[in-house]
Amino acid sequence: MRSIFDNVEYEKDVKPELRKLVDIYLDEKKKLILDGIKSSIFLTGVVGTGKTRAVKAIEKHLNEKKGKWFTSFYNFTDLMSRVRFKTEDNDFDLKLDNIAGFPGVLIIDDFGAKQPSPITIDQLYLILNYRYEHILPTIITSNLSLQEVETLFGERISSRIDRMSISFKL
Repeated sequence: MRSIFDNVEYEKDVKPELRKLVDIYLDEKKKLILDGIKSSIFLTGVVGTGKTRAVKAIEKHLNEKKGKWFTSFYNFTDLMSRVRFKTEDNDFDLKLDNIAGFPGVLIIDDFGAKQPSPITIDQLYLILNYRYEHILPTIITSNLSLQEVETLFGERISSRIDRMSISFKL
């Protein structure tokens, strides 16, 4: 299936300072450690600054270098809709484990585009906390600052993102 992001280019669509952070994912000696225990990137900026385009270029670049399944990309709204419809007889917990425990780079695009329910905030915390505790790389894009994340999602979520991520503003 074709995508508007088929023609993204890492060198052209990702700022050099951000490429330096991303390229650490490819360095086996520094694998998954960006700054102490911070293995993730929180990419923020106002609407239209190219966050999704940059992260799609990053995804393409990492998959070309490390193999097709090195990254897993989720749009935040899609991820939250999957979490929200949890029922007793579905395999949601398996999906939650697969998302949280994905060994490659988990990409969550447009974080905060939709205000989640208290239940989905809890599920989101489980994903982020697992990835933080196991030093698994995550790239989150958002139009929100960390302060705005705290206002909408609470201190648990904003604190976890802050502790696990290097913030980068476009």
